[in-house]
Amino acid sequence: MNRSLLIALISSVLFVLAGCGAEQMVPTDVPTNTPAPTRTPTPEPVFCADVYYEVVEPILGRWDDAMAIADSTARINLAGPVSTLQEIRREAASLDVPECAAKAHEGLIEAMEHYIEGFLAFMADKPDSIVDVQFDLGNDKLENWGDYIQELYNSPIE
Repeated sequence: MNRSLLIALISSVLFVLAGCGAEQMVPTDVPTNTPAPTRTPTPEPVFCADVYYEVVEPILGRWDDAMAIADSTARINLAGPVSTLQEIRREAASLDVPECAAKAHEGLIEAMEHYIEGFLAFMADKPDSIVDVQFDLGNDKLENWGDYIQELYNSPIE
C-alpha cells in the first residue's frame, strides 16, 4: 500500500508539473525551436584608389603609349606626338574622378603638364637644363601621384 501511495503521489506531482508551470521547469540548456541568428556577411571594403583607377586606367594606358612614341621621335617630328599628349592630358583633366582622389588626380595632371612642357622646350631647342627641369618636375609629380594613390589604399570609402 505504501508503494501505491508513493506512485500516486509522484504521478500527481508530475501531472501538476506537466500541466501548470512546466515551462518554468525547462532547463536553460535545452535547445529551442528558435533559429540561431544569422551572421550578416561583412562587405569587402571599397578603396578610393580602386574607384579612381577604374576611371583613369584607360587614359593611363594611352598616355604611356603616347609617351613612348614621343620619347623615341626625332625633334623635328615631335609636333604630332606632343599634340597627342596634350589631347590625352585635356581628356584626363576633364575626367569625373571621385572627390577622395581629387588631390591625386591633380598631381597626375601636373605631371602630364611638365612632361609636355619638357617636350615643347626640347622642340624649341631650349637649353638642356630647361628641358631637364621640366622632365624632372614631371617625374617628381608622378612620384607624388603614386604616393597619393598609396594613401588612398590606407582608408576605405565609408
